[in-house]
Amino acid sequence: MFKRFMNVIKGFFAIFIKGFEERNPEALIEQKKEDLRNSVSKYNENLANAAAFIERLKRNIKKDQQKEQELSARIKAFMAAGNNQAAGQYAIQYKELKARMSENTQQLQLAEANYEKLERSRDTAIRTAEQQLMRYQNTLSETKMLEAQAELQEEAKKLTDSFNSSLNFDHLGEAIEARRDKALGKARVAGGLLEDNSNTLADQAVMNAEGDAALAEFMAMSDAQPVTPILPDSVEANPEMAQRNMGPMMRE
Repeated sequence: MFKRFMNVIKGFFAIFIKGFEERNPEALIEQKKEDLRNSVSKYNENLANAAAFIERLKRNIKKDQQKEQELSARIKAFMAAGNNQAAGQYAIQYKELKARMSENTQQLQLAEANYEKLERSRDTAIRTAEQQLMRYQNTLSETKMLEAQAELQEEAKKLTDSFNSSLNFDHLGEAIEARRDKALGKARVAGGLLEDNSNTLADQAVMNAEGDAALAEFMAMSDAQPVTPILPDSVEANPEMAQRNMGPMMRE
């Protein structure tokens, strides 16, 4: 029962962590980078231990080589002195030393090969992990850019819809056309008034000229003399005003 309960708790945690990772891929990438650094650090520690073992073997082999030279010299010295028993004892040590040196040399070769293999494996693992992280980082950057573009497009669509719904361009065009038509109407009315006024003045001048001509013709036919009109005192006091009011025929 307790085991089943722990499995349920682990399942809840797994779902929570998965959801958090999906919502925060940057945090997941940084966590993977940190995991890689920790793994490389631990791997380097093991690699350092392997390198220390190699150095210890090299040091032991170097000591054995020095001891080999010493034993060889002693064996030769005792043989020269005729002490074969002592020479034989040193010969046994020499044989054991050579066997140990051979074993250490083999171990050194294996350790060197294993170290190089571990080093290559580490470099390959680091390079592969870095490439994957870089690919994920680039994918994440591209995803962010696409999300930003999609968001901008959505905002632009919302802005366009809002702008089109808030402004009625047809109504605006109708208002402008109505104002233009009204301005043209006012200009036409003003032009018509000027034309009518001008025509009225011209007609009056023509009528005055025709009246003067008819009056002159009548006077010529009837031998009538022009009658001087009785002018008010203001006109008599101002002869120029009287002349302007008499008309062309009276002035003659």
